[in-house]
Amino acid sequence: PEPAPLCDPLHAKPSRMGNICCGNDTEDDNEDEKNITGPVINRRCTDVLCLIVLALYIAAYFFLYIHVLSVSDMTVMKHGNNYAGEPCTEKVYYPDLEEDFRQDKWLTRKYGVCVDKCPSKNDVIEDNNPREEQRHPNDPRWFVPHNSKDVLNRCIPYAEEDIKNKAQLCAWPQCTGGKDVEGKDVKGQQHVCGLESEGTGNYWVIGQPSELYRIGWEEEGIRAEVIEKRMEMKSTTEACDITVERSVKINIVSDSNVYLDVLTYYTGIVFRSANQVYDNMFWIIGLGIVGAVLISVVIIMTFSKCVRCVIWVMIIVLFIAVLMLDYILFRKANINSGRSGAKVAGLVFGDYYKDFQDRMLDEAEDPEMQTVFTVCAVVWTILIFVLFCLVLNLKKNLNILVALTEEAATTIREMPSLLLFPFFGVLSMAGFAIFVAYTEIAVMALPTAELVEWGKAMQLAEPEDPKSLKRAREFLSFVVMFSFLWIYFFHMAAFTAVIASAVTKWYFYRNDPGVSGVALGSSRWFFGRPVLEAMGTVIRYHFGSLALGSFLLAVCCLPRIILEYLDKELKQATGNNPLLETILRVTKCCLWCFENCIKFLTKYAYINTAVTGKPFCRAAHASFALIVKYPVQVGLDELATNMLTGISSLLVPCILVAISYWALPVGWGISACFIAGLSLVVTRMCVGVYDICMSTLFVCVTRDQEDHGGTYAPESLRLAMSLPPVAQATVVEMKETPSDTMAAIGSSRDVPGDGGDGAHG
Repeated sequence: PEPAPLCDPLHAKPSRMGNICCGNDTEDDNEDEKNITGPVINRRCTDVLCLIVLALYIAAYFFLYIHVLSVSDMTVMKHGNNYAGEPCTEKVYYPDLEEDFRQDKWLTRKYGVCVDKCPSKNDVIEDNNPREEQRHPNDPRWFVPHNSKDVLNRCIPYAEEDIKNKAQLCAWPQCTGGKDVEGKDVKGQQHVCGLESEGTGNYWVIGQPSELYRIGWEEEGIRAEVIEKRMEMKSTTEACDITVERSVKINIVSDSNVYLDVLTYYTGIVFRSANQVYDNMFWIIGLGIVGAVLISVVIIMTFSKCVRCVIWVMIIVLFIAVLMLDYILFRKANINSGRSGAKVAGLVFGDYYKDFQDRMLDEAEDPEMQTVFTVCAVVWTILIFVLFCLVLNLKKNLNILVALTEEAATTIREMPSLLLFPFFGVLSMAGFAIFVAYTEIAVMALPTAELVEWGKAMQLAEPEDPKSLKRAREFLSFVVMFSFLWIYFFHMAAFTAVIASAVTKWYFYRNDPGVSGVALGSSRWFFGRPVLEAMGTVIRYHFGSLALGSFLLAVCCLPRIILEYLDKELKQATGNNPLLETILRVTKCCLWCFENCIKFLTKYAYINTAVTGKPFCRAAHASFALIVKYPVQVGLDELATNMLTGISSLLVPCILVAISYWALPVGWGISACFIAGLSLVVTRMCVGVYDICMSTLFVCVTRDQEDHGGTYAPESLRLAMSLPPVAQATVVEMKETPSDTMAAIGSSRDVPGDGGDGAHG
């Protein structure tokens, strides 16, 4: 067994507070860095001031929410308005949308009538508006031509096919009973024929005939005894090869304009699709969530076994592509004859690309261009040689990548609760998103007097001016948007830090019998314990660091959002300016690159904080140093996870949509779209967990290698990184450990009241 860790990251003494929002390192902090003798030293609260700032900001946001909600007219959202723009107490129905569309195709002003419930098709409602304001004062009633559905207390009309007397008939084999048949001859199902007036006289009725057939047969002169015999028959589809369907469709024809027809048509599609989704909700959730998790786990486990082959296939394809380009450059320079390329193209493509083969043989450029292509070909050849040398040196990096993927799959297999943890974050984020959206609606519903007060508080020159009112509303929307960004990135930070903390404990304590509940099969383990303990560590010590990192990301996102707003405003003011548009596009691209670089660095900073207990800025500095020291390995890890993301994002939804076709005979189309979208989100969450596991293992093994000689590394990582065997590494570490520290380590085995939880150090 591997030796026990030298100190416990979960039970270390929080003797003092850590750095306060990137303050200067103290002498104690630097001393801690020198005397690290285990996975972490004296884990303590980090970036406490940032946590206080976050708490104050949340309190201020709640105050803003309560204040805005108290002065805003939220009935605009809860209830619709009548003809005069006054809110209805119950629901509102719009009986004259045809005229409303004629007056304004965007329906900014509609003629509404307050009703107790949404009317159905063929209903008649009374116009309860004042007589002088009614559009038809002589007849204050409205006929309802369409069904309507209650959406936020607004009765939305929708087109729905009204089908009556639906029945099935068999077209082949044909009916054998005609008009002249007698009652005694009606002995089988193929003697119950349809109606000649409908063109179904040669078809026979499937199932029990309805009374409509009796009336039709009587009008066609069928004998009464034959009708009675037919009405008693009840056939099935067993003997039918070709089935047809008949029905009576009832539609109300009106002089409505095209806008109303389009509105009711698409609202009908939306409501019918919503009903189908509701009916298939069990399968949508089952396949979209449970099925996606199971298939994602299978893909992750399979990918960890074949990542080496995938990487080498990509390298081979890369070299084929660059060599082909090099050959073309030499042909353009008229250095080679092109015969070999033409033969290869002929073998691969046959005669489909005959023109390409002829062009390879007859290629000719002027002397000046041949010189340019000669230089390009030589430079490209040198680059290929350099690339080849780099690939030869990637053998160790590829071995490390394979080991990391295998061990990351092992962490997920031994701590399956890691895959469920993101779902709680999604639910929490959804709740906050609804809360923020409700705040934004309240801001948009603020009365003018309140906006004037905000304008005065912002010290605007003319707070009652319409532009000032707009600016005040935009400022409040900006605050709400920034709050949403901070909350979102804080959730992402917690997601990364908790998983990294759980993987860190697994890495250093998986083989320690004195530490319980580390992974599946260890003593006192239960489902979810590694995640709960990791959450406890992060909440207790590192919420301030998460607040700081998420704040920086939110600030980095703001310039791009502001630039999009300025782009829109400038287009409205100046029209299309090619130079200005080019500058804005280049600036957006640069900001996007900067934002993604910061996101990448903060991910490793969160992981470093979870592993070492450092404050955010020191963790970010250590992460930057790690990336600079191992750029190739970090790049390969990201390449592998990006490949896994692409493969799983395509494969999992396709498999589940195919399964849903077999499971959902009704409403498959719209349900399949929901299954595909839900499974894509779940798949990316699972791959995100795998990505953080890989990155955390890489941070752990590099620290283990530098500080402990690879004492805690799993066997696959130890072999891949050429680390010394466990016993040798332990001896080396003990020689480099101060005597007083070794004494402390020896005495930590007999800590009274330990209870087997591994509170070492």
